[in-house]
Amino acid sequence: MADSAEGRPSVIGFLAAREGPEKIEEAFSELLAHAKDTALEPRGVYGSLFVHFDRASREDPAFSALRDLLRSHIFRCWPLAAGEKIFGQSLTSRRVHSVATASEETGVGQALLNDLLTEAGALEPGDPRGARQQTFELAPFAQLLTDIPTWVGPIEMQKAIGATRAELRALVDDNVLAPRSNLTKVKSPWSAVDGTAFLERMMSMSQRRVSPSEKGWISLQAARNHSRRSLSEILKAVEIKKLTMGQLEGDGGYHSLVVMKAELATLNRDEQVESKARDLVPAAAFGREIGLRGKDSFLSFVSDGHSPSQKAPHPVTGQVFYYLSLEDIAAFRSSFVTPSMMTTETGAHRNTVVAALTSHRIERFTPGGKDYGPIYLREAAQPALADLRR
Repeated sequence: MADSAEGRPSVIGFLAAREGPEKIEEAFSELLAHAKDTALEPRGVYGSLFVHFDRASREDPAFSALRDLLRSHIFRCWPLAAGEKIFGQSLTSRRVHSVATASEETGVGQALLNDLLTEAGALEPGDPRGARQQTFELAPFAQLLTDIPTWVGPIEMQKAIGATRAELRALVDDNVLAPRSNLTKVKSPWSAVDGTAFLERMMSMSQRRVSPSEKGWISLQAARNHSRRSLSEILKAVEIKKLTMGQLEGDGGYHSLVVMKAELATLNRDEQVESKARDLVPAAAFGREIGLRGKDSFLSFVSDGHSPSQKAPHPVTGQVFYYLSLEDIAAFRSSFVTPSMMTTETGAHRNTVVAALTSHRIERFTPGGKDYGPIYLREAAQPALADLRR
């Protein structure tokens, strides 16, 4: 294509003069888009035009404008390393990577790297082109490429933050910590840097040292299980000084962090008093009841107006919260379902419920792209519910 009549320098130069640089850039991009994966260098794509500028006309001022256009295009679109020269000028720093060049530099296999870059938005899903043709701008993903080889597995992450397997799982389930990748094939999705930052933040929230002999203190994991509150809710209570968090002496890491059981009971009691006094259910409590333990996911759902609710002051503290009446709850249940609700309604195991939702390709309720957690339109979930009731 580059050696066709339209590809000859004189003709392209004429088109440039007639139609301007934008049309020439489009022509260059079209040549690149139709290049074969075996065309590993610009010479193989731009043919005689590249050879002409690289040899006979490298210094010819008559072709300077067109030569500069092609050089700029190549620097912007080709996965060239820093220092590579095009028409006598060197690229100061890499601008573009291909899956192949990124794999070579990071040591990560091409197939896995392709999936990670697609997950991050650097590549289009299902792109059939080869690893040398799939390119992406480096700048937005440079840190990702630097970090990927340093990621660690769950055991290493547990050690980094001083947590048990169950504690790490709970931190993930409650949206306190997240792996860098959610791909199941990635065996080392965790950033130890994230773990260190998280642990430093937790330690900064600790208000005192606690002797192991002191009574009335429980671990964060035990507090989660005892109160049926998410860890994000518990940590929020610590931040606003409604819960005192300490660190066990002689111990370190996340597992050493403890809260006062009596204060936790007070939080629960206040919530119960509030509900009884007003015959209303706190939105946060109802969210936990239907299995939505993620950080503020159901509160966001309610505050965005997707289900009837009402605001009212807490009878003790006066702070304003969202509540649901029995009618509000009935309205929600008539329009939406969650996996926990489906388990209750059908008697099926949660894993079976999730499998049914996946099998029927039922998507979460995400108006405007906003994700409130595993909430589904009841009407959309009917095929899965029908299967589960059989």
